[in-house]
Amino acid sequence: MVEIFDGGLGTELAKIVTLDSKLWSGGLLLTNPQLIQDLHEKYVKAGAKYITTASYQTSYSSLRDEGLGAKSEEIWATSLKVAQEAAKLAEGVKVMASIGPYGSYVNDGSEYTGQYDISLPQLIEFHRPMVDFWNKSEADIIIFETVPNPIELQAILSLAITKPYIISFRVNDLMTIEAINKTSFTDALAIGINCVDYKDITEYYGQLTSTKNVVVYPNYGYQMINNQYQSTPEPSKWEECVKQWISLGIWGIGGCCSTSPEEIAIISKLLT
Repeated sequence: MVEIFDGGLGTELAKIVTLDSKLWSGGLLLTNPQLIQDLHEKYVKAGAKYITTASYQTSYSSLRDEGLGAKSEEIWATSLKVAQEAAKLAEGVKVMASIGPYGSYVNDGSEYTGQYDISLPQLIEFHRPMVDFWNKSEADIIIFETVPNPIELQAILSLAITKPYIISFRVNDLMTIEAINKTSFTDALAIGINCVDYKDITEYYGQLTSTKNVVVYPNYGYQMINNQYQSTPEPSKWEECVKQWISLGIWGIGGCCSTSPEEIAIISKLLT
């Protein structure tokens, strides 16, 4: 059975409101959390059984820099609350607590390249506050997203994670499929590949040797064009790729940047 994951949050919210905060969609947790809940609900109605909190860019370090360190747990709790409210719309919907990579904090593109100037102990301490919070929360799963290099992966695996968890990777020159294959994920619920072009997923998946469940949630034509991120949607190509992923027996399928409830609905339709 294929599990259906949700799609993009920030790229969808940016269609209806200006996201000018360093916290990206997480900034709406302070100003208009209902917009986030409304989008979660659209994903649930589209068939998603796993929805992700809007906490990707709300690391403690990011909140501290914005003068919100003392409110960090309150903000994370809000991200959980609006997702839980949306999850009530359908039976069996699970809420995943999102933790973004260090690169989403420095906001210099390194979440894609994995080129960090930071030590392993520093990366462990960067992730610790959110892991500690989500461990004690009512979230169903913790999901580490867009992990772009082996050092950050090592940092994550060094922490005590007491909930079911997923680690999803941004494949690049550092976080190669080979590097993923060399790692043991004994306690993980699943591993994933996200924030890569959807047309590359079939090739990447074919190279994985892990026996863990695999979730794929790629970008949908999201790329830099004329110094601006733009999407070039091809619905028929998306559907073709989803059919391939289903036939391969991939455990979980969803979307990342530029995917919308419409793309998730296509997954749902193909599974009915």
